[in-house]
Amino acid sequence: MNYLGLLFLFPFLTTAHVLMSSPPSLGYAKNQYVTSPDYDLNFPIKGAQFPCKEYHKDFARGAGRSVATWPAGSSCPAENTPFNFAIPPSAPSGAALFAWTWFNKIGNREMYMNCAVVTITGGGSGFASMVDNPRIFVAQIGTNACTVKEGVPVDFPNPGAVVVRGERGSPPNGTGCV
Repeated sequence: MNYLGLLFLFPFLTTAHVLMSSPPSLGYAKNQYVTSPDYDLNFPIKGAQFPCKEYHKDFARGAGRSVATWPAGSSCPAENTPFNFAIPPSAPSGAALFAWTWFNKIGNREMYMNCAVVTITGGGSGFASMVDNPRIFVAQIGTNACTVKEGVPVDFPNPGAVVVRGERGSPPNGTGCV
């Protein structure tokens, strides 16, 4: 596997206790390559589990296999959900770790994260093409001082150039760290 160190971020606000099934996440029982299913994938991520509930280590060791192929610069609708996203045109070709994060809106604010191995085609070359993209927004996991308010949409402070915002593309009118 060509490990490129690529990590995508597609943050969404949604109901908690869900999990990414398409593409099937690392550890998901319905991922054809999983040897030991993780039946707690739909629980919030804790500090020591960041990123990817530590499944990124499997990817780095070559244990995770690609479950989807996406062309760089394409729009990829997630199956059976209202979420659409774009693969950055600068994404390097080869194996990549796709990360999906979300925060529940009501109740004890928590961060959720699932990851899957995907293959990017027709993209750039090398990790350098992704340098200008932002780091993952992290809150509520105990590794930093960032917390987010209950009942208010999270406004990611540095979302980058490829952004999906609220309903009909409107800004969330929310807040980042408080």
